[in-house]
Amino acid sequence: MAGAGSAGTGKIRVKFLVDNEKKKVVFAESGKEFVDVLLSFLTLPLGTIVRSLGKESSLGCFDELYKSVESLDESHFQTKACRNMLLRPLSAAGKVCEDLVVRIDDTDHRNAWNLVFLLRDMGIEDVTMLEEKTLELSLEEMKTLLKKMLKSDQPLTDLIFSPSDESTRTNTSLSVDVNASFKNDSSSDSISHKVKLLMTKTDQSAVHAEVSEEFCNIVFNFLILPLGHVVKLLGGSSSISCIDNLHKSVEKNMSGYFKSDECRDMVLSPELPPFFSCSNHLLMTEELLPVEGSVPCCSSCIRNRSNFGLSEMKCSHGNTKIHAVNPKVPTSTTETGGSYANGPGKFLVTNELGVAPFSLINAFVELKKKEQSVSNLVTTEFTFTQVEVLNQLRAALVSREALTLACSPTKPKRRPHHCH
Repeated sequence: MAGAGSAGTGKIRVKFLVDNEKKKVVFAESGKEFVDVLLSFLTLPLGTIVRSLGKESSLGCFDELYKSVESLDESHFQTKACRNMLLRPLSAAGKVCEDLVVRIDDTDHRNAWNLVFLLRDMGIEDVTMLEEKTLELSLEEMKTLLKKMLKSDQPLTDLIFSPSDESTRTNTSLSVDVNASFKNDSSSDSISHKVKLLMTKTDQSAVHAEVSEEFCNIVFNFLILPLGHVVKLLGGSSSISCIDNLHKSVEKNMSGYFKSDECRDMVLSPELPPFFSCSNHLLMTEELLPVEGSVPCCSSCIRNRSNFGLSEMKCSHGNTKIHAVNPKVPTSTTETGGSYANGPGKFLVTNELGVAPFSLINAFVELKKKEQSVSNLVTTEFTFTQVEVLNQLRAALVSREALTLACSPTKPKRRPHHCH
């Protein structure tokens, strides 16, 4: 739905019932436009979220991962298109979201007696303390709301009462053991990746890992995953409570509120566009089939009219079938799969999932950043299977110590406060 004119940059009127004394939003009331935008968040690839929020999403390791992909030389990707696919990933649901009143991605009622029980359940007895506020939310406010949903347990309250970039997420212990909703098959059971880890002896924190091209592709793949698909992969528990609650409400409470079951599925488990997934089964990403078409022009005339667009090509000699080719593969092919990273050399992946070519200089730079003495370091080997990869994905969403959490899941960690 790539809209013309003001599509995607309008404003949405939302009414908020707020408790001014406690400085808290009780609930919000809106039309379908606001709900549509909230649901569209689940269709956004993680890389799109980072880019849309100016690489200051505070989404665990993803800002660092995104910046490292930006910095990598083109020689470390299979094709020139690969880096752009990671930095500007597409969503198969993108066309459905293009006509939203407010659109984050810049790429192309119950009865009143229920709103009463909600107040009682929230411990609010004196309704005289409540006040109605109406706001018009533009693109920038919706971006702010998305950012607060990624880092706060009460984003609407933060939007109204805490316009600054402060987090109110509880500083509780974080466990990354995944209860993922997937069924192992023979292909995923047999896949594993060994990485060489540099760890500290004192607290068993990861400094960096030396990884293969195949494992680097898994990390790159994190950027293209739509948020709703990530929540489904992680069994409905991504550790980002607001996003999990939004996903759960679609799954359990919104039957009959979508135009079709297909639209609902686009939110709960968004697919990738053609050619975006890699040739591995660990992240179980499904993509749409490539579209085939034809133009009313023969192949020889097409070659002679290379400066014309396909829509302008026409001749009297016959039609020619048009097939989409995989941009990740150097040779023209219609086969899916392929990879983003270009080996055969090793890659260095930091604790924050920054990626760089592996070299002694890059390794020393990381050591200097960590201010670690050589005597406090030890190398070890860790095997990533499907569960460990999902553990790392979940850790990367909420922590800047993704490698440590994924490789030492029993080690207690705290959610980071994001203070700016």
